[in-house]
Amino acid sequence: MENIEIAYLTTGNASKLWVMPQEKIRKYCREEKVRGAFMEKGRWHIPRNAMPPVEDDVVYKILIYILLVNSSCLYEDCKLDIDPQELTQAINYMSDFGYIEYSTGDRLKDCQLTTQGKTYITKKFEKLSEKLSKLQAVKILQTFGNIVQVFGTIANLLTPLLTTI
Repeated sequence: MENIEIAYLTTGNASKLWVMPQEKIRKYCREEKVRGAFMEKGRWHIPRNAMPPVEDDVVYKILIYILLVNSSCLYEDCKLDIDPQELTQAINYMSDFGYIEYSTGDRLKDCQLTTQGKTYITKKFEKLSEKLSKLQAVKILQTFGNIVQVFGTIANLLTPLLTTI
């Protein structure tokens, strides 16, 4: 039987290997973004052959790119602003997690989103929409001032009208 220290990395070892802070690795382990990682006696054990996780914004950007490129020839000439090595790592990661599959070749244009990839995009888009709505609400408040002042002003304007009715 293989010794656990030989088969698995600690978050400290993974941190050095992946050049990533330990806390970020722990976060990814909790979020199940490190394939095969498990916690035992309060410590994370990460398979030595596990792929380093890829930032959500990078995954999202690539999945959107694949979706656009496959939906219309208008987007064929679009370029991704991602380092080639990071792009390769991200593609392998997304393939491993079942977000994409290759139909032919090895270019992004040759990739297809899986149902899981489409679900990922949908969830991320919903979160972004919520954030945008909150930002719009903040802009409205900035335009009109403090919400308490706004309601106070409305109440002051309505009070004379209500007393005359």
